[in-house]
Amino acid sequence: MMRKSVYALCAVGLLGGTQAVVAEPLPFTEDNWVFIGGTALEEKAGEQALRLGVRKNSDDFAGFGMAVAKAPPLLNGVIEYDVMFGATQSFGGLRFRAQSPDDFENFYMRAHQSGNPDANQYMPQYNGIDSWQLHYGPQYSSPTVYPRDTWIHVKLAINDGLADIYIGDETVPEYTVNLLRDPSAGGMALWGLDLTGPVWMANFDATPADSVEIQGTPVPDVVGEAGTVASWEVSDAFDGTMLEGKTRLSAADTDMTYHSMAAKASGQVNLSMLQGVSEGADTVFARLNISADSDRIKAFQFGFSDIGTVYLNGEILYQGMDAPYTRDYRFLGTVGLFDTVFLNLKKGDNELIIAVREDAAFGGSGWAVQGRFADMDGITLD
Repeated sequence: MMRKSVYALCAVGLLGGTQAVVAEPLPFTEDNWVFIGGTALEEKAGEQALRLGVRKNSDDFAGFGMAVAKAPPLLNGVIEYDVMFGATQSFGGLRFRAQSPDDFENFYMRAHQSGNPDANQYMPQYNGIDSWQLHYGPQYSSPTVYPRDTWIHVKLAINDGLADIYIGDETVPEYTVNLLRDPSAGGMALWGLDLTGPVWMANFDATPADSVEIQGTPVPDVVGEAGTVASWEVSDAFDGTMLEGKTRLSAADTDMTYHSMAAKASGQVNLSMLQGVSEGADTVFARLNISADSDRIKAFQFGFSDIGTVYLNGEILYQGMDAPYTRDYRFLGTVGLFDTVFLNLKKGDNELIIAVREDAAFGGSGWAVQGRFADMDGITLD
């Protein structure tokens, strides 16, 4: 719903022009916006508002709506708007610095999580794949309490690799984030997802600037402990169904093009930074060479999203699924070192492979791998 099927319609609008400056509120007219999906203009609580997430049919599971600003690309500056939620389960957000329909920064609010740690979230998107399962915690969200049926002011002050996020009338930011995509001017879009009720937006204003003073300090990212795998060799994507029923990988199975991908400080690798997912190309091999000075058994902690299959020297050891709600009804599919396998290493080189499959049934919410050896005695990693 929030992906290529609707968003690809507005690539031209996302990139906009290059000269004019948006310094006043941008009225919700077709001269200023491209409207996509379920949108409607309404009078709401004294404002000329844009309703987002209007359902096309009463039996639809959800409604999605988006408005793409016909405005110049913005690199640094201040973006402000007002948002209103009812007593409903709904999402409302802002996509900014959009380079294409599949690549942008994203900040959004979850009305139904008011007061919870994930009441809102910043995340980057690469190659059409969301990453909310990967970017969680105080580095990316805050437990904001949202009033209902009341306009809430939102402001993002953006400067190079940082953004202050203000929610409400506070003069200090709710939190400050490290923007994870490379800074580049891009387009802006408002969006809303209606699960049990709509979202309203009003008074959108984007003011570009050469630079903006950032008031807050980001929460430091988690740093992986000793033994965290710092990089992986990642293959081009292939059809994950080829692995069904296969308990041993042959040399022909793994004969692919590989790319070195460095992990971030925590050890997590966002696989979507390399490529997207398409029909027949939803799985990659994440490969690691382990050199052992003798025959040893080593515990290996790892995490993945959504489906992971572990092979050592071609032999299958493990398969699991970490998509949302697969562990219990509250599990959101977040990625961490939640699983352990014991590797029977032989003296010399050993090839560890994790086949990581992104499950499109869950909407593409994070594609990642990470790993750690708590005990590195007698082994080295290439």
